[in-house]
Order: sequence, then structure tokens, then C-alpha cells
Amino acid sequence: MQSILEQWLAGVRGIGQGLQTDYGNGLVVGLFAGIAIGVLFYWLRQTSLKSLYHNQARLDIANLKTGFERDRYHLEQTVSDLRRRLADSEHDARTQSVVNVELGQQNARLEESLKQIPQLQSELEKTRGKLSHAEQSQLDLTQRASEAQARIDSMAEAQSKLTAEFQLLADKIFKEQQRQFGDSHRAEIGRLLDPLKNQLQQFKTVVDSNRENELRERTLLKRELEQLKSLNQQLSDDAQSLAQALRGSNKLQGNWGELVLERVLESSGLVLGREYEREVALKSPDGETFRPDVLIHLPDQRFVIVDAKVSLRAYENAIHAESDAAREAQLSLHIQSLRQHVSSLSAKNYEQLDAVKSLDFVLLFIPIEGAFHAAMQHSPELYADAFKRNVVLVSPTTLLVTLRTIHNIWRYQSQNDNAQEIAVRAGRLIDQFSGFVEELDHVERHIDRAKEATDKARRKLSTGRGNLVAQAKTIQTLGAPTKKPLPDHEEEMLDNLVDLSHLRTGD
Repeated sequence: MQSILEQWLAGVRGIGQGLQTDYGNGLVVGLFAGIAIGVLFYWLRQTSLKSLYHNQARLDIANLKTGFERDRYHLEQTVSDLRRRLADSEHDARTQSVVNVELGQQNARLEESLKQIPQLQSELEKTRGKLSHAEQSQLDLTQRASEAQARIDSMAEAQSKLTAEFQLLADKIFKEQQRQFGDSHRAEIGRLLDPLKNQLQQFKTVVDSNRENELRERTLLKRELEQLKSLNQQLSDDAQSLAQALRGSNKLQGNWGELVLERVLESSGLVLGREYEREVALKSPDGETFRPDVLIHLPDQRFVIVDAKVSLRAYENAIHAESDAAREAQLSLHIQSLRQHVSSLSAKNYEQLDAVKSLDFVLLFIPIEGAFHAAMQHSPELYADAFKRNVVLVSPTTLLVTLRTIHNIWRYQSQNDNAQEIAVRAGRLIDQFSGFVEELDHVERHIDRAKEATDKARRKLSTGRGNLVAQAKTIQTLGAPTKKPLPDHEEEMLDNLVDLSHLRTGD
């Protein structure tokens, strides 16, 4: 740069000397020298102000060269103009001295400017030194930036490894907890639901069985009622034939009545030894022994006594009477015999026996339907009078209906017992449901505690005071070597690890 400046000064001097030699005019030389010195002073001043920036200094030098060329061009134009003016001034001798004076003044200023050139060169050297120092500082800063970037990369890599290890550890912990919780939860639910399932199945079996039994009993009752008419007719026919054969023998009549009673009992559906008993010995408080023909069991330890030892000789005589008067007389004897038997049964006071809880009446069985209806027709008040003495007159038909009613009572009792069993099982079922709900509450509390533990882990990792992410960032800031940057969204990272909200409906 100094050589260029020296060449430029030499050129200026050459131009000045040429002009002075050609024209001997000091005014032109002074004017040119003043312009050159002004341009040089301006360039040096601009250079000193921008010496701290090397690139700007170079640009300024380039601009200065461009300006110098432009000024040179203008100077040449000025010289050309001065030459023209000098040519014109040759015709004016009076202006020659003035031009010489001005040229002398310009030469003096040029000499003064030349004296300042060493100082300007010294300032230029200082500027160059500062520029070199600035370039060296820039290189140092670049190297330090590279080293800092290397440390940042190392810290990012370490942080990435730390995050990956934490994520693997968190995945392992949460998966293990979820597996253990899922296994225990399924086992607990199975333990609670299996007994409930069994009880529901048993309940369904009992209900279906009761429904089938009821349907079967209704079908049987309908069929038996249909058979009742034919049975009654058969009993009547048998009674008529047997009455003729057994006429005159009270013992045989009694045995035959008991046989008819047994057939009615078998047709009723009652089971000997379970719903009824035969010839049970009962003792009164006085020590007297009674043996009723049939003792029928009722629910709640109650009993019904049936007596079949009625005499039908008068009725048989009435059937075979040859005249209406004789028949009326025999029917009256038949009614009298029934009344005597009613009085005899009433006097036994079966309902007062301590051995059995008998009902307040005894069934007097008349084995022939005709004998029963003839007594009711001939003496309508007989039934009411007997009932007042706690004796109920029954025929095979009415007894069968009564026994079927008792059979249904037992069936209803069985259903009631089943209903009680169902109620007990329903209570147990409700208890199981209550326990199941309590277990669900227990499970929900475990889920809440697991969520609370997850929230604590979340706070320790990223949101709480002194969390791991903040410490990792601090380590990264302190210069820990990393290769990968820390993720900006720690919450998303946690949400990707595990989402315990799916463990709560089912909602």
C-alpha cells in the first residue's frame, strides 16, 4: 500500500514538474498540489477512522482508489482547462504575475503537505498493525467458538444418553408395575366373579327347576282332575258291588273303607311316610290310646286326621229297600249312624293331644259318593252340625281335592323354602356384590396411588423444583460434553413413557 502511495505522489510530482516545465507557471502547479494534498488528507482521515475493521479498511482503500481515479480524471480535466486558460493568459501579460504568485503559494502548500506525508505514513502503519491484531483476535474467537461448539455437542450427547437411560428405566418400571397390577387385578376380579358366577348359575338352575316343577305340577293336576271323574265313577261302582258283598259285616265294611281311602291317598300324590302315616298310636293326657286311620302332615308341624270307620249298613239297606217308606226309614238310620260317628270323633278331641298339633277338625271319610250325597240331600244341616263339632264330612271326590290341596300346599312350601334359599343366596349375592364394590374401590385407590406416584416421578423428572431435566440442562450449560440436544418438550416425553389415565372405565 505504501508503494502505491509513493507511486501516486511521484506521479503527482511529475505532473506538477511537467506543468511547471511546459508552461513555467507556478499557479497551475500549486493548484494541482493543493488538490492532491486535499485528496490525500481526506483518504488518510477516512482510513484512520475505520482502522479497526480490516475488511472495511480494504473497502475504503478501494473506494479511495476509485475516488483517486475519478479525481485524477477531474484533475486532468482541470489541467486541460488550465492549459487552455494559460494559452489564453499568454495574451494577457498583466495576469502572468498573479498566476506566478498563486503558483508560488500552491507550491508552498504542496511542500507543507509533503512534510506531513511521513506522519501520515506512520499513522497508516499503526492502522495496519491494529488491523492485523483485529484479524488475529477474530481467528482466536473463531477457534474458541469451535471449541465451545464441540463442548456443547459433547454435553448434548451425554444428555441424550441420560434421557435414553432414564426412558428405558422408566419404561421398565412402568411396564413391570403395569404387568404386576394387571395380573393381580385380573386374579382379584376372577376371584370375586367366580363365586358370583357360580351362585348366579345355581340361582338360574333353581328358578328353572321351580318353573319346570310348577309347569309339571299344573299338567299333573289337570290330568288328575280329568281322571278324578273316572276314578269317582269307578269307586262308586266298586262301592256298589262291594256293598252288596260286604252287607252285614261291619269289620269288612271298615276294611273296605280303609282300602278306598288308601287308593285316594295314592291318587293324591302324597307319599306314605313323608306326607302321611297310617295307624299312628296317639295318647291322650289321660293315658288313653287312639289310632286314627290316617295322619296327614302339614307344614309348620301341623296334622290332619282322617277317620274311615263309618258304618254304611243303613245306606245299603236303603238302596235295596222295596218301598219309598222303607228307603226313607233306612236313610234316616243312615243319617243317625253318621251323627253318632260324628259325636264319637268329636269326643276324642284329637286337637287337644300334645303329641300332634292337629287342626281344629277331623275328616270323616265316607267311602261311597252315593252315601255322602244321600246324607246331604236327606239332611242338609248334617254337614253344618258336624262342622260345629270340628268334624268335616268328605267323600272320595272331596277328599281327593282336599288331599291335592294339601299336596299343593307342600309344593308351595317347597317353593317357599326355595324362595327362602333364594333369598339367602340373594343376600349372599348382595354381600358378594358389596365386597366386589369394595374391592373395586380398593383397586381404584391403588390406581390413584399409582397415578400419584407417576405425578411425583413427573415432577422429579421435569416439572418440580430441582428436577432431573433442569439439572441436565444446568450440566449442559456448564459445558458437559453432549452429542444430542435435550428435548424441548419434556411433558410429551413423559406422556409417551406411560399414560396411566387409561387404567381408570371403563369412563
